[in-house]
Amino acid sequence: MNTFVSGESDAKGLSVILPYIAFDRADVAIRRPGHFYNQHSTMTPTPIPFPTVHLGGTSHKKLTQDYEDAYYALKTFTKAFGHIEFNGRDYYQQGPDAWTAAADARIEMNEKIRDILKYVEDHLESLAEQAPKK
Repeated sequence: MNTFVSGESDAKGLSVILPYIAFDRADVAIRRPGHFYNQHSTMTPTPIPFPTVHLGGTSHKKLTQDYEDAYYALKTFTKAFGHIEFNGRDYYQQGPDAWTAAADARIEMNEKIRDILKYVEDHLESLAEQAPKK
């Protein structure tokens, strides 16, 4: 029932591996740059404020380096998380609903991981737009 999907390698050659459970979810989050919301939510999307690079603040180089470090750490974590053995045979002794509950929890965790990764990517995109002109 579980499927592991490999994505493309990023600039530093880390392979992106996200574990996906083969269930349909109607409440998958829709992502727009700088906004996070659930397509079935009645809430208005909340814009994410991005840092503004200026002389009195943190340097563009430092902000970019910190977000890149976080990005690659998340990619490494995502790869490790994707390698965790996840199989129904480890849950059946807990009753007929245990595997479904575990799968739902895993889906939720994957969505949160993707949301955090998207948050960092959006910040990197914003910083790239503010890069000093050469």
